[in-house]
Amino acid sequence: RGRCSSQHSAERLAAQSHLRRSIIPSTVTRRISDGPITIGVCCMAKKAKSGPMLETLDRLQAFRADGHAEFAVVSFDERMLLEEPVESWPVCEALIAFFSAGFPLQKAQAYATLRKPFVFNDLQMQ
Repeated sequence: RGRCSSQHSAERLAAQSHLRRSIIPSTVTRRISDGPITIGVCCMAKKAKSGPMLETLDRLQAFRADGHAEFAVVSFDERMLLEEPVESWPVCEALIAFFSAGFPLQKAQAYATLRKPFVFNDLQMQ
């Protein structure tokens, strides 16, 4: 049982390290002491509150390094997405965006162009 647990821990650390490297370009020096990586969640309320999305966000927020959270999740609420200009949206280092009925795709694309976050899914393909 102890071996399985330590193997799971090693796999989790490797996944954390890979995720952190893929979000932060290699030309940027960033330390955990700089604070958590901010991940923006940009989707309509129904999708943001879905079981799979909540599970994904819970897992991201569970990542720790030296007792510090590696990721902070910022949800872009539906009112903000629909009514506010992208310049007033929160600045994030990474973005998860999902298209659905009523989603302002062009605004999400404009945000990605303006802020240049690491985008988990290609907004141009949506």
